[in-house]
Amino acid sequence: MKKSKGFDEAFKDAMKTYFESFAIVKTEYEIHRLPRKIDIVIIEADTPITENVAIFTYFKKYNILDFKSELDYFGVESLYKIGYYMYALLLREKKEIDKDSLTYTLVCSKRPTYLFSNYHLEEMEAGLYSTKDIGIIEVKILIIEEIQRELEKEIRYLKIFTRGEDRLKFIEGELSRENKEDVILEWLTLLYEEEVMQITKRKTRGYFELEAKAEKLAENFGLKDKFISQGLSQGISQGISQGISQGLSQGLSQGLSQGLNQGIKQGLNRGKQIAKRKERIRMAIRLKNEGMTLEFISKITDLKLEWLDRFFRKIESRK
Repeated sequence: MKKSKGFDEAFKDAMKTYFESFAIVKTEYEIHRLPRKIDIVIIEADTPITENVAIFTYFKKYNILDFKSELDYFGVESLYKIGYYMYALLLREKKEIDKDSLTYTLVCSKRPTYLFSNYHLEEMEAGLYSTKDIGIIEVKILIIEEIQRELEKEIRYLKIFTRGEDRLKFIEGELSRENKEDVILEWLTLLYEEEVMQITKRKTRGYFELEAKAEKLAENFGLKDKFISQGLSQGISQGISQGISQGLSQGLSQGLSQGLNQGIKQGLNRGKQIAKRKERIRMAIRLKNEGMTLEFISKITDLKLEWLDRFFRKIESRK
């Protein structure tokens, strides 16, 4: 998931989730008479949306959001793309869109060094810059990690894509919120699973005690064999047994060798499956302790909702 494409899809989904209740959101745009679609987000607002936004107060009727994740490189080709998108929308869609009804915002997880080194950018506020040097309309540049506004309205959804210490701070804050947003937590977990789990584990009181109880309980849910070493041991024993049997007809030495290799392979595979499921259960426990819904936990861990319900009911009954 931690690829540029994954970040792009997450950004589109987050923007659509926030804006679609009061604006039209297009996550890809097909230009008339051009053979390709352009990979941007367009927020179309027939009426002013100033009251619904915190930082995008400059939005007009048509508003392009061009996202660059922390994995994306911004160079000369990126500038050409900006020019192409503007040309496509302003010249090919001139019956609907003109310079007075269009805004263009380059939304970046990190500061695009090339742009800041080669063009004059005017700072409008912390994290928001503008320039008239790279297109036929003014371009805004929004650096998510530099935004210092309160986490409200669209800022909260943008901060999903910040980085470094700012991201760790944001994740911890979202896990502590009373009014949690499933879509925000879902994308945070999918994009930064290790960081989310580390913070959750650190924050959760009594986690180890609960995990120990849960592991014991897990035996009743078909998870008696939990460790790779156990799977390996069982596989080797099974393989030796099969090998001895094969050895009676094929030669004891050859049979033992084949059986042992087969047993090791089967044991490792079985052990890996058990360890993977065990980690998903650990993740489920941490998320439950942070107040996440079972529906959300099921999406993140791929554990069935019915299983999770029975599992946590058993834990509660044994406290």
